[in-house]
Amino acid sequence: LEITMARRTILAGLATGAVCMAAQAQNGFVHFESPHVHPLELTPDGTRLIAVNTVDARIEVFDVLPGAPYLRHAASVGVGLEPVSVRARTNGELWVVNHVSDSISVVDLASMSVTATILTGDEPCDVVFAGARQRAFVTASQVNRVEVYSVTNLSAAPTVVGIAGEDPRALATDGTTVYAAIFECGNDTTVIPEARVSTASMNPYPGDPNPPPNAGNAFSPAPTPGLPAAPRAGLIVRRNAAGNWLDVNGFNWNAAVTWNLTGNDVAVINANTLATTYAKGFMTTPMALCTAPDGRLVCVGTESRNEVRFEPKLRGVFVKVEAAVMPAGGSAPSSRADLNPHLTYAQQNIPALQRMQSIGDPRGVVVSADGTRAYATGLGSSNVVAFSTTSHARLGMCNVGDGPTGIALDP
Repeated sequence: LEITMARRTILAGLATGAVCMAAQAQNGFVHFESPHVHPLELTPDGTRLIAVNTVDARIEVFDVLPGAPYLRHAASVGVGLEPVSVRARTNGELWVVNHVSDSISVVDLASMSVTATILTGDEPCDVVFAGARQRAFVTASQVNRVEVYSVTNLSAAPTVVGIAGEDPRALATDGTTVYAAIFECGNDTTVIPEARVSTASMNPYPGDPNPPPNAGNAFSPAPTPGLPAAPRAGLIVRRNAAGNWLDVNGFNWNAAVTWNLTGNDVAVINANTLATTYAKGFMTTPMALCTAPDGRLVCVGTESRNEVRFEPKLRGVFVKVEAAVMPAGGSAPSSRADLNPHLTYAQQNIPALQRMQSIGDPRGVVVSADGTRAYATGLGSSNVVAFSTTSHARLGMCNVGDGPTGIALDP
């Protein structure tokens, strides 16, 4: 799918299969696909675009043309089961990450064939190449590690970097540092068990109510008269910047929380020494990463409001779409903002035209060559938005086909 925007050509891949494919006869079978992580890739010289064809267990290779129709299908290459990411190590060599096969398919573009298969840890998601002595870094999501492979000795066992977080998926690199997004990193919330909520010394409300009120000393919405007493329950609280565990009503539950959370959002790996640190302060679910030319890390994802209680309070505002930018060498974002600046969240339901301006479920991000703007795909909103990498201001939007995931930028 080719989109022209601000005199740049953006190539966005669709979750429902490969791009620019001839129509095929369809039957009533409903299939399940593994989620894309980096499904589109331009070769370094910009002459070819590669798209994963997840359901067909292959990749599609396109020649990039100087004018319309911009793309010409060149070949299909069978790989492992359910490829979710593809990266070009050189102009002639691709590494394809097969989520179900637990493997990497190394593809030679000259012969359009697989030249090697590398078995990985459970459910690999992405691969990047980095280091003075170039190596391949692969996320093995279900075993919470990054596996580091030699690109010159593919039969050698990988070096394993354990990740202190659940489900590392998307990767990005500036060549010297590798960033791994921890998909299920959380948002500094935790659950207080019912027994602790019901314990007088731990419950900050007068009379130790369970469930506690959520609007001062009352409930919003107000309970319907005549209902029996509500069942006792646990409570979700969020840790604020000062380290205090607060409920949505602003009451302090520090006495009830005697444990800690790692709060690791992005693993930061030195590509040469493999020394690993962690960056904090990102959104609940960092979906996609990329690096800007100046070394900044750009991340898009979703922020959940799971500490908000009672369904009507959540309706329409249960999750936000955000972007965050971290400086090179940083340990936390220097800026983080809502990618839907037109939403005030004061209303639970807004007119359709306002809803259509929103991006939902971001799955891909890429930064312009000058580092000033980023483009993100909205899987749930079927669009692409452009935003400033400094102010996060919305710079443009275009609607595309259903379910865009990956994105590649041709300057």
